[in-house]
Amino acid sequence: MQMAGLRLAPIQCVAWGHPVTTGLPSIDYFLSSELMEGENPQEHYSGKLILLPNIGVTYPKPYIPPIVKSRSDYSLSNNDVIYLCCQAPFKYLPQYDFILAETAHRIPQAKFVFLRGTVLKSRLHNLLLLLRDLIGKIIVFI
Repeated sequence: MQMAGLRLAPIQCVAWGHPVTTGLPSIDYFLSSELMEGENPQEHYSGKLILLPNIGVTYPKPYIPPIVKSRSDYSLSNNDVIYLCCQAPFKYLPQYDFILAETAHRIPQAKFVFLRGTVLKSRLHNLLLLLRDLIGKIIVFI
């Protein structure tokens, strides 16, 4: 945050990775999306707000290669209800771990698939020690 407070360029902008103002006088413009802002959005920003159309970004249509793996390659059956957990591991806060256990309790065929899951593996393993019969059955780390 200290670097952001410095005037390192004649004009400085930030974008909507987290759609809130920095509050810093060193930031001149905030690039946001017209679909992410409410009424009178400029009132919530210290820099000049620039609203880009739609979500404010465009992506070229990606090439999607043919599927070469199946559910069984990840120890998942066709009857499993898969919850893909694809956020960065640090975004999964421990105070919400109980949601996994509660979901698994209510939906017996639930499987949680974590990308880059090894970061969370020991924490979730410890949580699920309370539910020993679920370890390896409801959580898949790939």
